[in-house]
Amino acid sequence: MALDMQLKQTVGYAYLYKFYYLMPRVFFVDLIRFFFTSIGLILFIVPGIYVYQRLRFAKIFVIDKNLSIRQACALSWNLTKGSVLHLTGYSIVSSFIDNLVPILPLTTQVEVAIYLTMIQED
Repeated sequence: MALDMQLKQTVGYAYLYKFYYLMPRVFFVDLIRFFFTSIGLILFIVPGIYVYQRLRFAKIFVIDKNLSIRQACALSWNLTKGSVLHLTGYSIVSSFIDNLVPILPLTTQVEVAIYLTMIQED
């Protein structure tokens, strides 16, 4: 929904049910990202943050491009090459703001805007 809103497409109530078929893949991408991030955090905090930043757009690739889990993770990994510090800075700022004011929909919109900017530059 955030992706289409960012692309200036109309979104209605029926839209909420249009992409249910993607839910299993989105769930597994989130599960993989959580698993590897957790392993990184257990080993040391920095690898967990690094893995999270590299896989942060995998879910959006599944939704936007209808990719498999493996393809989405690989594309997210390639897209974020060289951008980990910038994305980590964004995560820190958005986490701080989210803790002050719960604005998850806004941070999701910003993340989608970052994704769209990065795929256009790639």
